[in-house]
Amino acid sequence: MYRILLVDDDQNIVDGLGSIIKQNFENIFIISSACDGSDALKRLTEGYYHVIISDIRMPKLDGISLLELISKNQIPSVVIMLSGYDDYTYIRNALRLGAYDYLLKPVDRDLFFKSLDKAYHSFT
Repeated sequence: MYRILLVDDDQNIVDGLGSIIKQNFENIFIISSACDGSDALKRLTEGYYHVIISDIRMPKLDGISLLELISKNQIPSVVIMLSGYDDYTYIRNALRLGAYDYLLKPVDRDLFFKSLDKAYHSFT
């Protein structure tokens, strides 16, 4: 079983992504969640997550800052960034910091599935 961390301040997003994961990756991922980047950082000190799916804009610690800390600390998790903003600067920063993918909200189920499936196969 692989561990996945969903990081978003919108519980509806977390629930929706969790549902997609449960339907398509049954018995593959153990799902945890965090309500913002600082909560995610705390969870990362408690254990390793194979995949982190994070929103970009959140209170306390945003997704780009979280990604910077993941990169700086050489945490080998696959990170998929989510954003409601089709903003070149966000995309560039995320990819420069090692994000595996950048998906726009509302999340297209097929694109999300393909991205997560490809990420899963990169470490299996």
